Amino acid sequence: MLRLDRLQSILIQLQSGKIVRAKDIADRFGISLRTVYRDIQSLEESGVPIIGEAGVGYSLADGYRLPPVQFTQSEAAALMAGGKLAETLTDVKTAADYQSAMFKIKAVLRNSEKETMEYLSSRISVLPSPYLPEKKEKFLPLLMECIRDSKCAFMKYKAQYKEEENTRTVEPAGLFFMSGHWYMVAFCHLRNDYRHFRCDRIQELRATLQPHSINHPPIQGWMDNFSREEKDLTKVVVEMKTASVRFLGDQKFYSGFVEEVPMGEITRLVFLTQSVNGFARWMMMFAGNIQVIEPQSLIDEMTDLAKKIINSHKSC
Repeated sequence: MLRLDRLQSILIQLQSGKIVRAKDIADRFGISLRTVYRDIQSLEESGVPIIGEAGVGYSLADGYRLPPVQFTQSEAAALMAGGKLAETLTDVKTAADYQSAMFKIKAVLRNSEKETMEYLSSRISVLPSPYLPEKKEKFLPLLMECIRDSKCAFMKYKAQYKEEENTRTVEPAGLFFMSGHWYMVAFCHLRNDYRHFRCDRIQELRATLQPHSINHPPIQGWMDNFSREEKDLTKVVVEMKTASVRFLGDQKFYSGFVEEVPMGEITRLVFLTQSVNGFARWMMMFAGNIQVIEPQSLIDEMTDLAKKIINSHKSC
């Protein structure tokens, strides 16, 4: 990137946030901190009112604004692709808000950029997973409000493979999307600890006037420790006829797939699952083609399910 282009990009980055650290600028452009300091000095010498505080970061003086930004064709295309994802992977309201924002962005685009976006829009589509039911997460806007305003929420939640609902007060701290589902990270008053909840399993949600009890860290810090929950996962090892492995499809990725080891006519598969009962129900679809190596609890679950199937047919 040419230095002039980088200076313009740094200026836009400074306008996009209240405080911008020198390290964030260096990481974004792959430059040294010394180069960042020189670039900031050049911007200051050109008349840009930059406020810098050692150990904190940089900001622009109140009232300073850049003229409307012109997007490159690549940036315009990226915005359009983001809109396609928002339509499919978020709720109706969030998708509508994104589209409203896109209209405002398009208003400052050059005609050539508008034509590029319209052309690409007619040739790019995001399709829902055929292995998951079509859904729109109805609680995302309310969860975003709770996170933004640091307010607690009262929630009724139904965990997978459990019939009863439980109620609890939580402090929504972040959202993340993984394996086709939105999850909420929250401090749970019932457990007095952080937990994550799948948003489509929330049965009822309402914001309260109660403020958060603590200042929650950014979600990335929580995600860095996400692997610690593996202690709650159960390792599953099964062997399956190699010719039948393809029938697992993408569903294996939603069931904790870890490793696949071909052994001639047999393939060994390793999974990490949160629910042995749920995994057993899935495996029953392939009962004639698999052999469970471990754990014994999975064998017991599948045996129990088989007995229930036999008994239910005997009574017919």
